[in-house]
Amino acid sequence: MEDRKRRLLAAPTLVWSVGFGPPEVMGEHSSRWATRTARLEIVNPLLEPRRVELRMRLQAGGGSEGELRLTSEAGSESIPLSQTSRRHVVALDLPPSGRSTLLWEYAGELGRSPDGRERAFQVIDARIHESTE
Repeated sequence: MEDRKRRLLAAPTLVWSVGFGPPEVMGEHSSRWATRTARLEIVNPLLEPRRVELRMRLQAGGGSEGELRLTSEAGSESIPLSQTSRRHVVALDLPPSGRSTLLWEYAGELGRSPDGRERAFQVIDARIHESTE
């Protein structure tokens, strides 16, 4: 029980970096729009490695479909996106007291915010879950 409490108190955190806009909250849902390229870091405050899953929904920002290339230390994958959000899970091995970086590259039509900012894709309800494997 003590180990579980310690792990919960030292939960990994998401650091939304270059390319991501500010959070938008609609009721119980939160999201961030991104430009064509973006960077997200997951920080592990523990002095031991841990395996986590980043669970989220993804959606294209323009009026049509596009493809999102997601690259991490474990490799790269292509994710087809449309105007309908889709669930996606990324498994990550976080180093002790370290971070894992996800690079996002979108190929597809861009949307625009009301103030004219580029909206390539949206990350919705991103949450980190400790893996049980």
